[in-house]
Amino acid sequence: MSGSGSPTLQTFANSHLSQRYSYFAYPSPHIYLHQLLPAQIYQQIKFPDIPVRGMGRSGRDLFVGEPGWAEATSSVGFQELNALFTSAEFVAWVLSVFEADLVRYHCRARADSVRLIPYLEDREALDSAPDVLDETADPSEVFTRFDYTIGGASYTSYAHLDSPRRIVGGVLFFSDAEKDQIDGGEFTLYQDLLFRDDRLPHWPHASKKIPVKDNTGVLFLNCNRAFHGPSAIRSMKGARKWIYYSISSRNRVWDRRPQTFLRAFATRATEKGLRVLGFHPEVPMEPKSKLDANALEK
Repeated sequence: MSGSGSPTLQTFANSHLSQRYSYFAYPSPHIYLHQLLPAQIYQQIKFPDIPVRGMGRSGRDLFVGEPGWAEATSSVGFQELNALFTSAEFVAWVLSVFEADLVRYHCRARADSVRLIPYLEDREALDSAPDVLDETADPSEVFTRFDYTIGGASYTSYAHLDSPRRIVGGVLFFSDAEKDQIDGGEFTLYQDLLFRDDRLPHWPHASKKIPVKDNTGVLFLNCNRAFHGPSAIRSMKGARKWIYYSISSRNRVWDRRPQTFLRAFATRATEKGLRVLGFHPEVPMEPKSKLDANALEK
């Protein structure tokens, strides 16, 4: 499905930002954003220079609420982009696109009942409570993240799912494979050939690669099938710069589904068949930490 945004959301429709997008159901539901900002505004973007710190997603990230975040977000382009992506109208539009998928994949939140609330998920909460912040919270009460991240040439390649409290995750690119001479590093969606509905990748197979391209983005439904991650970076002259975006609940919205006898039997048979045929998982099934990639960069 392609479109020009939701005509019922006046703020979203009247935004100066481009509304071109494409929706895809395979290998897991995701939206591709063809242009984040008008070209004349994007050319004025100045991505923050983030020092190396042994923490976070890549070792070089700037989270909402931290020193420097407000300054970066008040600059040309990022101010407009943050205002849109963290608005109730945009959140409602994204979830309306995924409305049927939320039901199909057993999300505990529903598009028509979501309410955007003010909430700051700090670094301590990310480290201490990766799955659930508040077990009593309504799964339909959501907040957003808008974090700046830089990955170097050794940024780790692996397949994973985001926290089970994330309804939607996203990557907004501010670097370009051609301009920054990045060989690899595509945002990759995986199909788990031994899918068990337990939110763990057992035999991930790269099904779709979205290139690192200036001024584009991808939003993905963080369901139990949404295994994703960057592909291996073979070489790089510049840097892989992106904004991590998410629509999250304080409570878990995705549950591990019970393993039936038939599914367990089919999984074992499939694994034996794949090994007999000489196939191997394309990325580690127990990936390295996200921090391993940039820990040695100074």
